[in-house]
Amino acid sequence: MASASRLFKLIAVAVAIVSTSILAFQSASSASIGTTVTFVANDGQTLLMNSQVAQVSGAVNLELFNTLFPSLNYPNHTFAFWSNQPGGGGTTYADGASYSFSSDITLYAQWVGPSHTVTFAENVSPSDPTETSQVSDTPTPLTLFSNLGVPFQNPNHAFAGWNTMSDGSGQSYLDGALYSFSSAIVLFAQWTPNSETLQFSSNTGAGVVSSLTAPYGSSIALPTGAALSKANYSFTGWNTMPDGSGTQFAPAATLLMPVGETLYAQWALSDETLSFSSNSGSGTVASVTAPYGSSISLPTGAALSKANYSFTGWNTMPDGSGTEMSPGTIFTMSAGQTLYATWSRKAFVVTFVTPGGHSGNAPISVPAGATVTLQPPASEVPTGYSFGGWFTALNGGQLVGRNGTSYTPAGSTALYAHWLANPRMRLGFSSNGGVGVVKARYALRGLSVVIPGGAGLHRPGFTFLGWSTTSRAVRPDVKVGARFLMTRSRTIYAMWRRDQTPRATRVLLASVGTFAPNSSALTNPMRRLVATLAHGIEKNRRTEVFIYGYTTSKDSSRGAAQLSMRRAVAVEDQLRKDLVVLGDGGVVMRVSGEARLSNSVLASFRNVEVFAN
Repeated sequence: MASASRLFKLIAVAVAIVSTSILAFQSASSASIGTTVTFVANDGQTLLMNSQVAQVSGAVNLELFNTLFPSLNYPNHTFAFWSNQPGGGGTTYADGASYSFSSDITLYAQWVGPSHTVTFAENVSPSDPTETSQVSDTPTPLTLFSNLGVPFQNPNHAFAGWNTMSDGSGQSYLDGALYSFSSAIVLFAQWTPNSETLQFSSNTGAGVVSSLTAPYGSSIALPTGAALSKANYSFTGWNTMPDGSGTQFAPAATLLMPVGETLYAQWALSDETLSFSSNSGSGTVASVTAPYGSSISLPTGAALSKANYSFTGWNTMPDGSGTEMSPGTIFTMSAGQTLYATWSRKAFVVTFVTPGGHSGNAPISVPAGATVTLQPPASEVPTGYSFGGWFTALNGGQLVGRNGTSYTPAGSTALYAHWLANPRMRLGFSSNGGVGVVKARYALRGLSVVIPGGAGLHRPGFTFLGWSTTSRAVRPDVKVGARFLMTRSRTIYAMWRRDQTPRATRVLLASVGTFAPNSSALTNPMRRLVATLAHGIEKNRRTEVFIYGYTTSKDSSRGAAQLSMRRAVAVEDQLRKDLVVLGDGGVVMRVSGEARLSNSVLASFRNVEVFAN
């Protein structure tokens, strides 16, 4: 390797080790003046260097790659050219070509090896990993961002280069930078947010709030709205829509900067307070504060009370002369106002009940605190029982009162009638001159007993006829077998009839007269005569008497038979009474009316004849 103008001599010399993995070799001339060219293997592992020295300034032919000693190699790669930059991005030098160097220079071998891929990642959304790639086996400029096979987009952001880490913490590469393609690599697009402006509207209010400018997505604090005002309204925050139908933000809220947008002030009516008065009642109801003109539901008044009164609602006036409103009424808030509780006197319903059903007494309504007078049950009291009063329970309970008692109910209630069993009454039986005993009968007052016969009784010369409530009765007034109502303890008496004694002849005892025309009334002389007859009948122990009545032509012809019969019956009644007084009530009397006697006009024939056997 010599020429007329240049002389080169290759001398292999050892040079200092650049690092533990670097070996250096040089080719040098014996001249004291020249240029040194250092060749570097640039294989990523061992740095082998050869030097070439020119004795004369000027052009020099680079030593051929394959004549270098020791040789340079890169497994699986082929030498391509030299470059003054390891990555091949500097000046390129051909193998063995002639170059002029004004100073020492180091040339780095550039190799052609296997193809490698650079993957470009959009780096916007993990859920949508948009990618494209570039493949080469030689140092090549990276594909420009604008020429990527798949357009990368990040709304409201600008492209700012590439990085080997998604968060930008790795090695950065400019758009279109030269890359050796000696290994595969993933490059993540780096983005910077656009600058955005957020406007603020007073939205019918007064005042101005300055706009905010900040990078898209950055955190900003919204204005408090202190510079805004609106009559009778309070500022409540910001909204993305004027009518408040969008997204609402509180004053001074923090949010991420959106794309150019306007936020609208939101306004609420000023609060008013509605107060409540118990209005002579007890308890309190908390006041209500709400926006003017808004609707509220009036409270129930459950916390209020008033003795003997019920809460009925609210009124705008204490005396109830204003507007009346029921609990729960929807009320429209106005300027500070007070509502007054309204009260109505309670009414208690008292129901009356008897064992087994209703008492027959209609329920009564009693104003709270008022007094009523209790009445007895309208329904019939069971036989043998008496009304014992009104009680608080069907069985037991407390006595409230009886008939005529005053009662003040404490609330709606039912009163129950209690029945008291009547005392036991005794019915005794008197033989009334006879011999023997009939056992007494017993029953509760108001119940009945069955009247027995006279079995077990006898009286010589007499026949048992029945019972009477008095010992001197003319005839029985209590039938055997009948039911006798027990109202008190008492005794009834056996009635006897004297047995008849056969007589041979019927004797006229007396003629009772003279009756007034058309009359059957006894005069006092007639009564005295009948009394005399009674003594004679008793004395002579007569058992049967025959009584005949008469009329004359002085009496009316109409009803003569009836008149004569009435005269006979009048004598019979008087005679029987007199005999009872004498203790002889068993005489049999037979009565008949004979009407006119021979059309007689004699007053003496207006009489009654009494015969006896």
